[in-house]
Parts: sequence; C-alpha cells; structure tokens
Amino acid sequence: MDLLYTLLNASVIPAWILIAFFPRSKFTNKLVYSYAWHIVLSIFYLVYIVWGSIENFGGEGGMHSLEALRIGFENDKVLLAAWAHYLIFDLFVGVWIVKDAQSKNIDSWLLKPILLFTLMLGPVGFLFYQVLKKIKAKSE
Repeated sequence: MDLLYTLLNASVIPAWILIAFFPRSKFTNKLVYSYAWHIVLSIFYLVYIVWGSIENFGGEGGMHSLEALRIGFENDKVLLAAWAHYLIFDLFVGVWIVKDAQSKNIDSWLLKPILLFTLMLGPVGFLFYQVLKKIKAKSE
C-alpha cells in the first residue's frame, strides 16, 4: 500500500508541472485541460473507495460523526481513496486557476507560488488566487 501511495502522489506531479510551466502547450491542453488526468485518477478513486467500502460494510465507520469517520479511514483502501480525492480536486482547482488567470490576462509567473500552495494546501492556494484577482482588478 505504501508503494501505491507513493505512485499516487507522483502521478499528479507531471500535471502540475505542465500547468505551471507549460500552461499554453498543446500537450497540457490534451492531457490536463481535457481532464483526462482527472478521469484516470477518478477511476483509481472509484475502485479503491468501493473496495474499501465493501471491506468496511456493516462496520462502525461512516460519516455521521468524527469518530465514525476516523474508524472508516482505518481501512487503508478508504484512506488511499480519500488521498486520491484530495489530489484530484486540488489538481482540478489548479487547472481552474490557470484557465481563469489566462482569461483575465494574469501573468503566469504570478501563479507559480499560488499553484504550489494549491498543490500543497488546496484551499490556501485558492484563497491566494482570489486575493491576487482582487488586487489585479483594483489596479486596472
């Protein structure tokens, strides 16, 4: 399971490199902006969330309390699926940021630290991008 976790983490890095350093590339458009990367990872997520949920079926885990959630995440397949969920949605937000910035003519160099924050701390990167947009709008 640790190897799968490492591979899952590594699987998103090329997409982040593409959107950060090659945002207007045809390659980026085909693989990332088309959401093909997200779809592949979503299939992984689906397999592991179903597999882990079947293993947990009838157990005390669930989403009705923090303790039930903690118990549900004790299953490595569910935990790995949850991590895939974070990776997929953080990448989705990163793609949205780049596309939105392009539509607003925001310099792609300003996005690099924001994309790093989005990769590492998704909502923080999203927040920083919102601040950048407000600053840019006021300067126009």
